[in-house]
Amino acid sequence: MSVLVEGRPAADKGDSPRSARVAAKHAEIRSRIFDVSMAILLSQGHGALKARDVARAADCSLGIFYTVVKDMDEVALHLKDLALSELEAALLDAIGAVPAAPASAPDRLLALAQAYAAFARDQQNLWGMLFRHRIQAEALPEWYVARLDAIFGYIEEPLAEIAPQCGEAARKGFGRALFSAVHGIVSIGLEEKLGVVPRQDLHWRLRAVVASVISGLSWDGTTILGDEGVSALG
Repeated sequence: MSVLVEGRPAADKGDSPRSARVAAKHAEIRSRIFDVSMAILLSQGHGALKARDVARAADCSLGIFYTVVKDMDEVALHLKDLALSELEAALLDAIGAVPAAPASAPDRLLALAQAYAAFARDQQNLWGMLFRHRIQAEALPEWYVARLDAIFGYIEEPLAEIAPQCGEAARKGFGRALFSAVHGIVSIGLEEKLGVVPRQDLHWRLRAVVASVISGLSWDGTTILGDEGVSALG
């Protein structure tokens, strides 16, 4: 609200040229923080993302850092969002490479599993940001949960074709169960906890787990799991 100063209306503080310059400067620093954070992530991994180091790389003080971003969780979520976009692009490329045919749903699931494995192998720092970096907040923001749901949707779509007898809740549960199985195979392969896993063996294991899920869904899985089991999967 404007006030009178010596008979003239004064501009609102937020509309002053100085405020505009400060806001622009803060926006520029914020953008720089995100850029250098991504550079650190790609070169050193998520473990190197420390507020003080990011501030130094962005050429700003720690005080200014916490003025333009709330905390490191905000930076981490920004990086996770970018990493999700890269993963999503890889999954969409994999789906697009599968020839369209009435029986292509199993092929799409296998292509998704193999694309996920390739992303984890070739983009280990982005993959680590998604699945190894922990957010300190008690709950993820709704927009990020929606992004994750959209990724799971690529798994659920072919499952709906393979098992039309399953309801939405069951599909979501089976989709997440399949992802968990694929993620476990990929994680063990990358960490070499059970020895070095040749790429050919990794692909065979992915094919085996996808085939097992598809085979299991040829009957109504709820007859064994029950409603309670389906709910637990979701």
